[in-house]
Amino acid sequence: MSGYEWTEQIDALTVTLLRGADLQQVGDVLEFDWESERLVTFDQAFDDLDGDGWDWPVQVEELEGWLVVAEPNGWFLSDEQKLAALSREGVAVSVFFNVNAKFRFIVARQGVVVRSFDPVVPTYEPAGDPLPEEGGLGFGVDEDTTANSFVLLERLTGVRLDESWLTEQPRRTWSAPHPLPPGVERRPEEEQRSRGGVLRRVFRRFR
Repeated sequence: MSGYEWTEQIDALTVTLLRGADLQQVGDVLEFDWESERLVTFDQAFDDLDGDGWDWPVQVEELEGWLVVAEPNGWFLSDEQKLAALSREGVAVSVFFNVNAKFRFIVARQGVVVRSFDPVVPTYEPAGDPLPEEGGLGFGVDEDTTANSFVLLERLTGVRLDESWLTEQPRRTWSAPHPLPPGVERRPEEEQRSRGGVLRRVFRRFR
């Protein structure tokens, strides 16, 4: 037992650990609305998704010398370019998954992605050579993919994420404009309706 079985209960999440980047840099890359700052738990931030159309919550807090960025139901930092930008002065490690079995594990160092793969289908568009820390971990459809992704995150950073720390403690949270899914264009009339949550369903259908 890895101790990360609790991650199987989360529908969708991107969690990123950064060393060498600060809050201002994260906010600049993800285009934070700085005035939206509030102190909420993971579940409360997840509930924010029901209201404000294209604004999605991002939570940030320091832990054991790393900056932890949690995105409830988000996928900002599953973008290799964004993650690489935040690794220019250090290291960035990111795990993304959702209920549609979409996964990505990415490691970037000094502005370069050194490893990227799909933990569910490791042979699908991998980048970089397998890392020594991947040894002995099972990845694939029949494996404990989510839990093992968090084990790999811990091996690479030395940080063990605890369920209560990640999901139950209130932390600083900002809103950021999420990018459109592939193949979706935002029409003017939809932009006006987005604050009613109409486009939220479009997001969930495509991701």
